[in-house]
Amino acid sequence: MDIEKGSVVLIAVFAVVAIICLTAIVALGGVISTKTAVNHDVNVESPTMTVEPVTVNVAGDEPSTMGAPMVMPIETSQNLGGLVSISTRSFPQGIKVGSTDQFSIDSSGNMVNTGSLDVGRLKQGGSVLSITASTTLTAAQIDTNSVITVAASTTAHEDVITLTLPATSTLYDYLSINGDSMTLLIVNATSTSGASTTFAEGTGIEIKHATTSGIVVYPQEISRLTFTRLNDGTTTVEVVNNVDSD
Repeated sequence: MDIEKGSVVLIAVFAVVAIICLTAIVALGGVISTKTAVNHDVNVESPTMTVEPVTVNVAGDEPSTMGAPMVMPIETSQNLGGLVSISTRSFPQGIKVGSTDQFSIDSSGNMVNTGSLDVGRLKQGGSVLSITASTTLTAAQIDTNSVITVAASTTAHEDVITLTLPATSTLYDYLSINGDSMTLLIVNATSTSGASTTFAEGTGIEIKHATTSGIVVYPQEISRLTFTRLNDGTTTVEVVNNVDSD
């Protein structure tokens, strides 16, 4: 009889434990389900990462030959989707590339490339300068302008306007290496008969032209001047005149 009572008590204890465990499992499942649902509704903001400006030397471990190391600010933003955008890169003091600076851009945006350059299309241009009287052209005018128009002033009444070319020494600021060349177009924009344009050599300049055309540009005609540095003391200027076809 005592054994039967003991068995009944043991069974009752097991039943109570089973009920407690089942209640705990159901309650835990509800919490997990609730947390999962809440997590699905949470909107996670994408963090933003900003990289502070850094100072770099252009040519490896050596300081830049353009002066102080360049400051290159880089602003980068990144979100959880893995997208990265670079907004700004600045080289205020220019940049040099290559073991001997074969490619360089100075702080004013002037580019020098001593190696080969392959381009799909190259467009060359410059400003247009108007001349109304005889003058000596400066090297800067020849470098900056791709076209010079000549038309005598109505008050000066010059029948012949003479353009004196600058000295070779000043052109070397722009033709820095032997073999360098640049082209300039001269337009006689006047329609007055006999109002011509001609050229005079500056120090170290040698004008070359075809004997049949000379160096006189007549009204409504053009002349193409090609400046080429031959050596450290001479610049040749090839003059090619073109007449109006009308």
